[in-house]
Amino acid sequence: LVAWWLPELHADALSSFPVGAPQFRFLNPGLKLPDGEGWFCVEGYPLSHKESEVCLKDMRALEEAALSGVPVQMLTSELGGKKAQQNIQELADINAFATSGETAPDRGKMLLQARLRAQKLLLWVWLLEEHLVEVRKLSECFSGKIGTMLEGLSSTDEDDDDATKAQIMAIQNTLASETVSLPSWELVLENTALFLKAGECIACNEQMAASLRERLSFTPLADSAAYTLGACASCASASVPLWQALGKSECPENKPWLEKTMLFIVFGEKTDGI
Repeated sequence: LVAWWLPELHADALSSFPVGAPQFRFLNPGLKLPDGEGWFCVEGYPLSHKESEVCLKDMRALEEAALSGVPVQMLTSELGGKKAQQNIQELADINAFATSGETAPDRGKMLLQARLRAQKLLLWVWLLEEHLVEVRKLSECFSGKIGTMLEGLSSTDEDDDDATKAQIMAIQNTLASETVSLPSWELVLENTALFLKAGECIACNEQMAASLRERLSFTPLADSAAYTLGACASCASASVPLWQALGKSECPENKPWLEKTMLFIVFGEKTDGI
């Protein structure tokens, strides 16, 4: 039994992780990544590795422009004219999609367009998680050196020392409170569903598991299955259509892929029958 871990795409983006991590797969959104790092590609991506890298690069450039205050339209000549304008529009569509969670039906090409939007949204999630990991590492590095910095203050002016200490602590507090907003697990799952096969296993993080426990009835996972996951904590599972896991009353007509049934696995807490 091998399970996909969701909604995070990076192991480093997790705040906690159940025992058995080597048995979980992390979704690679189409990038060319080194083997043996725990990431796996799936079939059906509309973008090639090269196209995915270009898309991610464009997203970074647009993001940097937005943060710097440069009007995004000024990047069109640098990023390729019409192609850049198309990327700008697509990024706006992805942001709108992330807010609403809805896709407008595309006549004749609904599934292809849905897959394209889904892959680009997963690339966007990948980029946001990269930022989250960077902020955490910076905070950890600063925390590890803060004691040395405070001890190294040797000014003869105590007021200067106090002011410097206050500045150092302010930086530490800023880093500790810095957060990166990630899309909801529902949005990640809904888009990932376009590329997963029916019947696959999905291992859930704590937030996702808490929501699913309110919506679904879980039963203990068979000992043999739990053993193959390597999980020592109690495991429970529920096999349901994706639309039900997402809290919908029925499968939306324009999202037939949500009819797929998946096995959801949660860890750690008491569940029905455990």
